[in-house]
Amino acid sequence: MKKSTLLFVTILISFFPFGDLFAKGKVKVDKALEHAARQYLYMRSELQGSNQFPKTYDKHMQRLKTSNSEWWCSGFYPGTLFYLYEDTGDKELYAEGVRMLKLLEPEQYNVNTHDVGFMMYCSYGNANRIAPKPEYKDIMVNSARSLISRFSPVVGCIKSHNRKPDDYVVIIDNMMLWSNTTEEKLKEKQEIKTDCGQTLYWDYYEYVKNNPITNWNKKTFVLYGNKDNLQDENIIKDFCNKFNCSLLIFENGEHFFHTEEQLKFYENWIDKTIT
Repeated sequence: MKKSTLLFVTILISFFPFGDLFAKGKVKVDKALEHAARQYLYMRSELQGSNQFPKTYDKHMQRLKTSNSEWWCSGFYPGTLFYLYEDTGDKELYAEGVRMLKLLEPEQYNVNTHDVGFMMYCSYGNANRIAPKPEYKDIMVNSARSLISRFSPVVGCIKSHNRKPDDYVVIIDNMMLWSNTTEEKLKEKQEIKTDCGQTLYWDYYEYVKNNPITNWNKKTFVLYGNKDNLQDENIIKDFCNKFNCSLLIFENGEHFFHTEEQLKFYENWIDKTIT
């Protein structure tokens, strides 16, 4: 996959264009949370009676795309339901979160993915924080055991993907090469599930390839971790230089900010940027 193609995807996910969410330098937090709660109740109604998890919304086909519990983002939906319940007090959000936990429960024994932490701690971790239960803790411990089964004391790291027994490469941003998929093969199949649980879609790939970014007129601030193993630093710098974006590189940052130091740096950056 070409770097320009990957850049478009990364921008959609990682950059912070400031516009409608802000008014006079302040985030409309209450409005955003109210809207999020409505959206999640809508997804609940769409999923009613199924064992599926929301994945994305296809506006062209006007339908919700879903996944099973094995998808690496499956824990985000129940986790967000619990966060929104804490803010709104809406018991319907909490009940839906608890329903999804039961569907996720088998993943505590999933030894085929390095993303089991995302799947189980976002969901069961938040549930246990709000209403601690011994069974929640047991499930998280089993999940941790499943994850550590992928650790190699010889290599010194957790195995990311299930390719060759001796292949311990880290996540790379070229998913086409990463899944040994050619453009022709993806076009023929339309959808190809990779061995790490993620799915490649021809319609998304085709759109990104045919619509490279040539104009970017939003005031944009970018925070980049120099230890990011998913996105090349030079691509970020090239984009910021080309479109006059503000770039700050955090020396101890990764792709996902998760440590206390990283989150504190991120919070300070947000405070300074939006004021």
